[in-house]
Amino acid sequence: MTLPPLLAIAAGRRVRPRKAENSEVRPRDRNAEARIQAAVVEWIRLVAPDLIAFHVPNGGLRTKAEAARMKWVGVLAGVPDIVVLGLDGRCWLIEVKGPGGSLSPEQCVIRDRCVAMRIPFVVAKSIDDVRLAFRLWGIETREAKQ
Repeated sequence: MTLPPLLAIAAGRRVRPRKAENSEVRPRDRNAEARIQAAVVEWIRLVAPDLIAFHVPNGGLRTKAEAARMKWVGVLAGVPDIVVLGLDGRCWLIEVKGPGGSLSPEQCVIRDRCVAMRIPFVVAKSIDDVRLAFRLWGIETREAKQ
């Protein structure tokens, strides 16, 4: 016998509500931010090949043991996703966010520290955000030369 949801909860069973057959609700795209980030890195490498751009793999799911090891070797919560290094020793930091994304409290702390240290930092939701940041930072690109 199947119990109605409220009774099933009262009986100690978890009940997952069924989705309507013609439901228009789409699941959240868990790879949107990763696609934006990959596109940004690819764009930087294409239009500014003299720069070094790389991802800092701070996030992601890990076992407790691996997370403890990462913390032990220096992982720091809130560090931006992409680091860009220039020929003159300068660096720029890019935190990528997907649609509707916002900075975590740890990311806000790192952003504020970077701003205080005069380290260029941008939150980017698209390549266009990075294009604008590069213009404001005075980074010359192959795109800008055309």
